[in-house]
Amino acid sequence: MPQPTCSPTRSASSRVSAVSGRALLSFAGGHYGICPERANATPSDSRTKRFHRAKWASGGALLLAAALGLPGCTPNSNTGTTNVISDISFGGRTHRPSDCFSDEPSNPPRNCSAAELESLRFAELGTEINASPLGAGSCRQASINFGDGSPTQVFFNQRLDGLFLVNHTYNGWPGKKLVRVNSQVDCLGSVSKDIAVGIGPDGREDFRFGFCVGPQCQVPVTTTVCIPVVSPTGPMPDIRRGSGVRITTNGRTIDYGSGHVFDASGDPSVLTPAGYLFTDRRKFSLVYRIGSQSIQGEAGSVSFIANQTAPLEICMNDNPSLLTDNRGNMLLTITVNERSAQ
Repeated sequence: MPQPTCSPTRSASSRVSAVSGRALLSFAGGHYGICPERANATPSDSRTKRFHRAKWASGGALLLAAALGLPGCTPNSNTGTTNVISDISFGGRTHRPSDCFSDEPSNPPRNCSAAELESLRFAELGTEINASPLGAGSCRQASINFGDGSPTQVFFNQRLDGLFLVNHTYNGWPGKKLVRVNSQVDCLGSVSKDIAVGIGPDGREDFRFGFCVGPQCQVPVTTTVCIPVVSPTGPMPDIRRGSGVRITTNGRTIDYGSGHVFDASGDPSVLTPAGYLFTDRRKFSLVYRIGSQSIQGEAGSVSFIANQTAPLEICMNDNPSLLTDNRGNMLLTITVNERSAQ
């Protein structure tokens, strides 16, 4: 009966050979793996002694591997191949306008590198894409997470040949995500791959929020210090712990009344009085809040890592009882990188 082929669980030149009736483990570069069929004998050998020595070496190697706690191989009993997830491919993405792409015969595309082509591709917010786990063999059970806070999806009994597709639609924050595929049952490997999520045909990876206070605004803000960031269709998802956030203001100002007009940086010349919501932040400034985490706003860009999961709020550091005379608006450009989000 033919023996199933088997590859080491690490990508190494590790091998087991029968030498003088003893198992010899060869290690290279710290990689290791033990497969019984690497022994230099098969049932077709004509020399019985050599065959029994090889069997002893193979069995001894497996016992030694078990004693040392070394990982073995996970062969596919149907095909004889080792089941390993090694990559992820994406379908359904679009690309930013570029001369690397062209459908016009009279204007052929520029010869662009694979890295440049990949940098131009993105998943459009609200449009379905798909991901395909790639590798050798199949997985009895594995999982995929699209890196946007949506639930992890588990799939069963799928080959890793690119024909199995998992569909997903990104909604919420644009920006960088990390897609992860993890083996669970009867396969090996864990793979992650970046994907960019963009808005519209240009693939813009930031969210733009118009912060407006006063009766002239579509939604007047005159009674609350903080307001959550929302989109035209509703509240934005929570910022997840570990996400990188950058907020940039366009330099406009807010009139806090009585001649107090300041940009997002606020008034650095005075201490913030008691009774203000953020006494450790500048008076008459913007403050960005995620749960109990507060970040000082600036007339420019501010970058930080979210230390908890909660809605993003934009706050005015003003006396809570004197908000009705505030007037003004600013454009906030918000970039959220969820590659390290938890």
